[in-house]
Amino acid sequence: MVEAERLLITVEYVRQALDALIETGQEGINPLQYLHLVDEYTLKADFSFIQNPRQFALNEILVSLIREHYEHLRSLFDMPVPQIGVDLATAAAVTQEDAANSNPDLLGWSWLYFHYVEDSLHISQQWFCDIVKLDDRTVRRYQNNSIGQLTKQLTQLEQEAREVHHRRILTLRLPHQGSISTLFERDHELEIIRNSSSKHICVSGVSGIGKSAFVEFFCKKKSPMTS
Repeated sequence: MVEAERLLITVEYVRQALDALIETGQEGINPLQYLHLVDEYTLKADFSFIQNPRQFALNEILVSLIREHYEHLRSLFDMPVPQIGVDLATAAAVTQEDAANSNPDLLGWSWLYFHYVEDSLHISQQWFCDIVKLDDRTVRRYQNNSIGQLTKQLTQLEQEAREVHHRRILTLRLPHQGSISTLFERDHELEIIRNSSSKHICVSGVSGIGKSAFVEFFCKKKSPMTS
């Protein structure tokens, strides 16, 4: 099993995960399945009926990111959001709209969307090149740039998921697991910690002044376990 804390999200891993969206029976396990991000996703619902819940979660995360970013880019050019499950003729018309803007970013994400999200259309590289009237080398350059952006998005989301995981572990290790009361005259100290860029904070003082209560209050207010 891969340790999520030591796992680096690489472009190659992302490419493999994308290929798994359209290639059934792909051998091997992608290390990205062990991300904390995947753990958080599987906590949202019961996936026990799915044969490989981690693979399913990773697929859903990738599809969601591609769809959201592609729709965002089209909105920037005042173009409507494409309907899910379009036919090939509609996909061609939407792709031609993307090409008319001559924006490399938009075309790169257009390829990711119609190749990996609308995978039932079985859109090939050559078909896409013919529709947007660009050579294979140019389209591949746009694709590579978009996959690089997708890798960065995953990395950012994983960092946030790791922070949630660390807060959850810290919360569970606190001596008191009951309800927490409101802290008085600690707003300044709480604000200092919230604005601190440090990952480790030392809370010290004599016994009985409320160190544990202070830490517990901060962690539980930040933790998704109490949301």
